[in-house]
This record gives sequence, C-alpha cells and structure tokens, in this order.
Amino acid sequence: MTGGKEQIMQARRFITGGKDVNAAVCCSCGVKAGTTEMKRAIKTTFTDFPQLVLTPSTMICAECERAYNDKNLRFKPIYSDKRGEYRIIDRAEVLDLICNPQDEWVLSVPYSFKKHHWLYAGLSDKHTAYIGTDDRTIIVEYDKINIVELVNSVKDCIAYGVPRKELKAGKYSVFTLVKFPFLNTCEEFFEQARPCGLIDLIVQYTPAVKDKKTFERKEENTMLTSAESNAVTLLGCIAKSSRYRAENGLQFWDGFFERRINRFKSLDAHEFVSKLSEAVGSINNGGYAEMVRDMSEDDLNDMMAVIRSKTHLIVAIVYAEKDRD
Repeated sequence: MTGGKEQIMQARRFITGGKDVNAAVCCSCGVKAGTTEMKRAIKTTFTDFPQLVLTPSTMICAECERAYNDKNLRFKPIYSDKRGEYRIIDRAEVLDLICNPQDEWVLSVPYSFKKHHWLYAGLSDKHTAYIGTDDRTIIVEYDKINIVELVNSVKDCIAYGVPRKELKAGKYSVFTLVKFPFLNTCEEFFEQARPCGLIDLIVQYTPAVKDKKTFERKEENTMLTSAESNAVTLLGCIAKSSRYRAENGLQFWDGFFERRINRFKSLDAHEFVSKLSEAVGSINNGGYAEMVRDMSEDDLNDMMAVIRSKTHLIVAIVYAEKDRD
C-alpha cells in the first residue's frame, strides 16, 4: 500500500516550499516550473521513476532535482514541520514524532540506507500520517488506533526479549509463546497495525535494549495440572540425560525429540519411557525410571494422556525450562 499521489506531491511542495505557478510544471512536485529535462537530470541507474515522476511533464524543477541529489534524503531520517525546510533527526526521535503529530509535517525514514525513501512520504497532519520508507507509504489513521499504546507495547515486547523478526511477521515459535504468554493478548492489538507496515516501522526504530527486563510469568499463565507437571518433569529428565542432546542440541530441540515422543506415545508409560530413553540415548541419571516406578497407575495414565494430547506444548515448556537448571 502506498499513499495517494496528491499526498506525496503535497509533501514535496512542503519540503521545497513550492507555490503554484502557471509555467510548465515539474514532473515530480507538480507545482514549480520545470527547469531541466528529466533525461539530463536523472541518472540512468535510478530505478524508481514511478515514485519520482508523478505528472506527465518531462521537466523537473530545481528544488526537486536538489532533493533527488541530496544524500540526506537517501541515508538519513528526515522530518519537516515548517514549509521549505527539513532537518535530519536522530533514530531515537522517530517514534516520539509519530506519537505527537503536528498540524502539518513530513516524516521519511530509511531501512536499507540504499533508497530514496522520501519518494514515498506524504504530507501528514494530526489525523493521518503518510510516512515514507524504502518502498512504501505507511498510513497511520490516528482516529482508529492508539499509537502511543501500540509503540509502548512493542517496546515492552522487545525489552522482554521477544525476537524482532517474529514481532514483524506475527508468527511466533511455540517456545516464544510459552515463554511470553502475554503475546496472545498483544497480538490482537498488533495485527490491526501490521498490514500497513506500522509494526515493522516501530520494531525497526525501537532502540536496542542492553538490559532485558526479567519476565515474571503470572501465576494464572503458568499453573500446570499435576499430570502436566509430571509430563514436563519426566520429559525434562529424559532430555537432560540424553547423549544425543548433548552432542546435537540444535537438532534435538528442532524436532528430533518431539518426533521420537510421537513415535512411542501410544505405548503404556513404562514401555514409552524405555523406548524413548533408548531412542534418544538417555541413561537413568535423571531418575526418570524411579519416577515412573513410584507413580500410581492413575497418575501414569493421566500423565500419558497429557503427553499424547499436548506433545508440542509440553516439549515447548521443557525447552523453556531447560536453562533454569
């Protein structure tokens, strides 16, 4: 999605201080008189003509030509709230400016630092923002979204340690969801702002966090039943004592362990433990054999029912808890 051409043209007029004239207009801003032929002004290596050339004219004005050749408009975040001027802003200012819109303003921010991101910026106001990025216009409708709450929520997620890549895509690993159960609630909020590119922008411009917040899971999100707790303890003991895990940790947690559980989980508890421990190269220094031996038949049946029905979740909890030992 990109902003309408009129908003983008207005932004260029605002930055350059353009005023209506009656001469042949510029092909880019659509207001000032064109002074140079496009084919002479624009380098042949330039590829984003549809966003630079917004009118049928073959001429470009001096101001737009200077903007095209201005390296700041390619490599730096820029902001304008006064006609005919713009300033380079620090990365840390970007989100504050978005959260506090002015009557008239233009904001454009680079991602790759290789493209003319300002080509996608539109003239914004207190109701709607048209923020330019490398290849799209991010449209923010302030009447429909609480931008301050959204920015703070994303910042908190990053501070707690939620992977940025997963936040951008809205696709979380089961391990992330188990470790950060609040994401289910946050995602209902985030998914409204993801299609327009706003989440991607917020994540991109949230500063790196040196000291991650210690996440204390709430009791209601971590309360396990007795059967679930037994399942986590049993599989944790088997995983901890696995020779395969010790030698191939990434492969073990990336599906190997869960596939072996799925292979044997239809068996009764004693045979399940025997087959699984043998398949993953575990020795009984974790005490899991004694654990199974001392459990009642009902407890064993309840534990196996959990392992069969919630395999993925239980393995995820075991993975999340492995670093606590």
